[in-house]
Amino acid sequence: MSLEFNELIENHISTLDPEYIDSFRELVARSVTEEFESINSRYGEHKQREYDDPELKYINGSWIEDDAIYMSGVSALADELSIIALYKLFEKKHKDLIQYHTGQTDPKIYSYWKKVLKVLPDNVKQLDSFKSANELRLINNSIKHEGNVSKELSDEFPSFGSEGDEFSDLDKLFDRLKPEIIKYINELHHEFKRSKT
Repeated sequence: MSLEFNELIENHISTLDPEYIDSFRELVARSVTEEFESINSRYGEHKQREYDDPELKYINGSWIEDDAIYMSGVSALADELSIIALYKLFEKKHKDLIQYHTGQTDPKIYSYWKKVLKVLPDNVKQLDSFKSANELRLINNSIKHEGNVSKELSDEFPSFGSEGDEFSDLDKLFDRLKPEIIKYINELHHEFKRSKT
C-alpha cells in the first residue's frame, strides 16, 4: 500500500463523525420548539378566553397540558436515542480500530468490556477521554436495560445519584460527552501506534 493510501485509512479509522446524530437532534429540537410555541400560544388564548361552561374550560386546559407532557416525552426520548446512537457509533468505530491495530477478529472479544480492556494499550486507561468513553458505555447500558441509573453507573460515577434515579439533562450530557468520544477514538489510534514502536 502507498503511504498516501495508508494515511487515508488511518484518518478514516481514527475519526468518529457523529454528523447524522447532530442532524437528528437538530430536526427534533426544531420540531419540539415549534410544538411548544404552538402549545404556549394555545395556552395564552385559553387563559384569555371566557368560558360559559367550567367543564369545557377544564377539558380544554387538560388537552393543552397533555400536549405539553407529550412533547416533553418526545424531547426526552430524542435525548435517550441520541446517547444510544452515539454509543453505537463509538462501539463500531472502537471495534474497527482495535481490529485494525491488533488483527483481533474474534467477536467474543467485543461482547464484554473486560475483554475489550485487555487488548487496549495500558496508557489508554489513564486518558480522561477513556473515562468519558466508559461513562458513555454505562449510561447507554442504563438507558437500554433499566431506563434509569444503574448500580454500576452509580458506583463508578456517583454524580448520577443512586441506583434507580431518573436521568436528567441528557441533552447536556450528550453535548459534554460527544467531543470526548471523538477525542478518545483519535487518542486510542495514536496510543496503538506508539505501543508498536
